[in-house]
Amino acid sequence: MNKISTGAAIAMLSSPGLAAALMADGNLELRIFAGAVPASADAATGSATMLVAIKTGGSAGLSLQMSGAVLSKPSADTWLGSVVAAGRATFYRLMFLFFAFIACLMGAPLWGAFWIFLHAITR
Repeated sequence: MNKISTGAAIAMLSSPGLAAALMADGNLELRIFAGAVPASADAATGSATMLVAIKTGGSAGLSLQMSGAVLSKPSADTWLGSVVAAGRATFYRLMFLFFAFIACLMGAPLWGAFWIFLHAITR
């Protein structure tokens, strides 16, 4: 189940909207975790273990593109990440790079159950 943070909800209701905020500047990072799923998108990851942080080419922020009502990875981009721990993925967080180093304090724009994420990237 996807959960949306307070910041994402505010962006949805504001101009230019959440899609524009997520597509701006190519400054996103996708983090995949093992462990207990936080109770809300605003909650810290707690004792969950980060398995991998994914970026474009492994170092630049991720970009998203919009086609109709779907946000997706640009076909020309290569998303890479180095595995930093072993474990069974249980959830992910899509966050702005600025917040990556203070994720426990600031939350994340969007997160969800891992299988939804996996389904989205294997198309």
